[in-house]
Amino acid sequence: LAVLLFDSRYTWLRLAVALILVAVFGLARYELAGAGPGTAALRSLVGESVTLRGTVAATPLPQQHSIRFSLRLDGGGGLSANVAGETIIVVARAFPEVREGDHLAVTCPLSQDASRPSVVTCLFPDIQILPSADRGWQGALGRWRDAYVASLDRVFPEPSAGFITGLLVGGSGALSRSLRQALSATGTT
Repeated sequence: LAVLLFDSRYTWLRLAVALILVAVFGLARYELAGAGPGTAALRSLVGESVTLRGTVAATPLPQQHSIRFSLRLDGGGGLSANVAGETIIVVARAFPEVREGDHLAVTCPLSQDASRPSVVTCLFPDIQILPSADRGWQGALGRWRDAYVASLDRVFPEPSAGFITGLLVGGSGALSRSLRQALSATGTT
C-alpha cells in the first residue's frame, strides 16, 4: 500500500481512486439531499396551488426576466409541520425585490423538476414580503454584501465593477450581457 501511495509511477492510479471517491460521495450527497421526511409531503402537493411561508435561504440569482432563489420553509401557511426546514426553488418575476434573509409568503402551484425528482419548484408565485423584526445573521450578511457591492460599483467603472463583484462575492448577475457572452464563448463561465 505504501508503494502505491508514494511511488511516482502510480500517480494515475491515485488520481483514478480520488476521482472515483469524489464521484461516489457526490452521488451519495445528491441522493440524500432530497431524502428528508418533508420532501414526500411536498411532492404530494405537486400540481396544487399552495401558500408557503419561509425565509430566502441564499442570495437570489437574477436572470434575464426573472429571479431565482431558494426558500427554506417554516411550515406555516396551513401546511403540516413536517415540511419545516425543507427547501424549494422559486423562480419569480424580478419585482418585488427580495433579499437573502427576507421572510416571504408565496402562493403558487408546485411543480417537480423532471431531471431532478427531489427538487420541488414554485414558478412565478404571488409574493408577499412579511414583516420581520429580526432577519437573523443571514439578513445581516445580505445587507453587508449589498453595501459592499454598492461601494464596489461606486469605485470601479463598468464592466470592471461587474467582473470584480463576481470575483469577490460570487454570481454573474452584475456582469454586462456582452461580458457574459464573451466569457461563455471562451468557456470561462
